[in-house]
Parts: sequence; structure tokens; C-alpha cells
Amino acid sequence: MGPGGLLRDMKRARRGVSVGLVAVLLLLAAGAYLIGRDQVQQRQALSTQFDTRQATAARFIEAYVTGVFTQERKLTARAFTGPVTPDSFARTATNEGYDAAVLVAADGSLLAVQPTNPAVIGKDVTKYPHLRTALGGVPAVSPVVISVARGLPVVAFAVPFETPQGRRVFSGGYAVEDTPLAPFVRNVTPYQTAQVLVLDAKSVIVAGNGAGEAGRPLRQVNPALAGVRTRTATLGSGAQQQYVTQGPIAGTTWRMVFAINTQELFAPVDGPARWFPWVGLALAGIAALLALLALYRYLIGRPSCRERGPRAPAASRPGGRGAAQRVGIPGRIRRRAGRHESDLPRRALHPGQRGLRRHDRTPHR
Repeated sequence: MGPGGLLRDMKRARRGVSVGLVAVLLLLAAGAYLIGRDQVQQRQALSTQFDTRQATAARFIEAYVTGVFTQERKLTARAFTGPVTPDSFARTATNEGYDAAVLVAADGSLLAVQPTNPAVIGKDVTKYPHLRTALGGVPAVSPVVISVARGLPVVAFAVPFETPQGRRVFSGGYAVEDTPLAPFVRNVTPYQTAQVLVLDAKSVIVAGNGAGEAGRPLRQVNPALAGVRTRTATLGSGAQQQYVTQGPIAGTTWRMVFAINTQELFAPVDGPARWFPWVGLALAGIAALLALLALYRYLIGRPSCRERGPRAPAASRPGGRGAAQRVGIPGRIRRRAGRHESDLPRRALHPGQRGLRRHDRTPHR
């Protein structure tokens, strides 16, 4: 093969290897996209699990509030539909486990309080939104309020009920540090860095999993968290970054907030195992490139491209056209000389000649 053929073979080899290289790069890009998408989906799944945990906790508190209302309706039907004295009211409320309680007449004035405080009997309490709502016939949960009798921060559950004297409202409250919600909030999540809060409409903490948080404004405990207004958010960066999810608690004016350090939340997918698929993809890419390099070297170094010399031209081969011209053989004879006698027309020979020729071809003994 001449130099031109060798160059053509090298071009074909380069073309084939180039096509293979493009294919490898496309496969690597597709692999990187799929790995990246899978890891993003894994992080989204962990975020969704955390959102679901928050929503489940909110539904539990909703069910708890509904249970408190049911319990209070039974209590009012049993104890407060008839004449009520301040002492009997205080005794009953204490026995039911309330830290503070009030009994309100239809006009919004106090009939009785617990603990007993004669100085406040007859006082108008319609300034409290949950009592005003209950007087309208709808059960309501209070924000963090200061109790009428003791001056302590409490959360209260108010229910309306009908009596022969007209509508009344019973509201039983718990000190925020001792609310029945506190144990649940402290143990609702297994995460070490999670912050769990129940907030009222003014972002005052009703219950939290941190010591000393209940009754304090959120802006004093976590100013960055107090500024979150969306359903989910990410606060901060680096090691201090937090993922936040929150939502309302149905049947109340409260909302539930979950916050967690993202390093702990995404630890299952951000640990060493995160790099295994990337390392595998890199090794596969290196192996493919080495295979293409070996193929290219084989194609340009094979004997068909390297060892065969140039073919001799027709004029220099024995019996070629150039030799015939040099000895002066006429063109027609040269053409006939190049043909086998079996190809000659049979009509050109006499029958005897044909026999003679057959005889002549018989080997001599």
C-alpha cells in the first residue's frame, strides 16, 4: 500500500475513534445527569419526610385540642349548667387538672374564676379573643395570655354551652411550662438538632422542645426563624444551615414549626456513600478512554497499514503491457496472447485441427 493508502487508513481510524469518543462523552454526561438527579430526588425525599412528620404532629395536636373540647363539654354539662358558687367552681376546675379557669356569663362578665379571686368577679373579659369567639358559639383556643386570677402565662380552651340562664363559656387553661402538649413536643422527633415549636398567632411560643422557651416570643429565641413566612424555607449556610417547615394547626390559631440542621437531615445521602456513584462513573470513563486509545493504536499500527510495500506498476511486471510494447508485438496479437485458447472461437479451427490440438495437449509418455 502506498503512502496515500496509509493516510486514508489513518483518517478512517481517527474518524472511528472520534465517533467512539463522542459516544463515550455522551454516555458520561447522561450518567452524571442521572446520578445528580437521583441525589437531588433523595434530598427532596428526606425533606418531604420531615414535612410529613411536621404535618402529622400538627394533626395530633388538632386531635388533642378536639379531645379537650369534648372533655370540657362533658364537664360543663355535668357541673356548670345550674347555680355555681366561686368555691365550687374553683374546686371542680382544680380537680380536673386546670391551672386556671373562668366561667363567663352571656354578657361577657366573670361568674367564677380558679384560683379564687373575688376581686375580679363581674369583670368584663370580652377583650380576650378566644372568650369572645366562644361567646359567639364557636369553641376556641387562646394565644398565650396572662391568666385573670394568677397573672401567669397560660393557654386556654374555651367552649360555649347553653343553660337555663342563657349561654355561658367555660375556659380551662394550662401554664405554658406545664401544658399537656409539652411532653409530646419534646419527643415528637428523634433528630438531635431539631427545633419543634407550637406558636400562637403573635408568634409567642405555646410549647417547645427547648428548655425555657414556652411563653417567650419567637424573635427572642430564634430571630431568623421568626422571619419565615413561607411553608418551607432554608436559613443560613454551611454548618449552621437550617431547613424549616411549618403549617397551621386546624381548629386553632396556632401553627407548628419544625426546624433542623441540614447536615443532620441530609446525612443519609451526603455522607461518603454520596461519592461512590461518581467514582464509579469516573473509572468507567477512564476505562473507555483507554480502550479507545488502544483501538486507535491498533488501527494505525496493523501490518496492512505498515508492512506492505507499494505495488509495482503494470509496466514493470513480467508480461505486462509495457513489456509487450517494448518487444514490438502488435496490439491485436498482444490482446490474443493474453487470452486462453479455450476462449478463442471454435469456428476458427478445422475439425481436424481441433482434434490435433486435443492430441497435442495429451502429455507425452
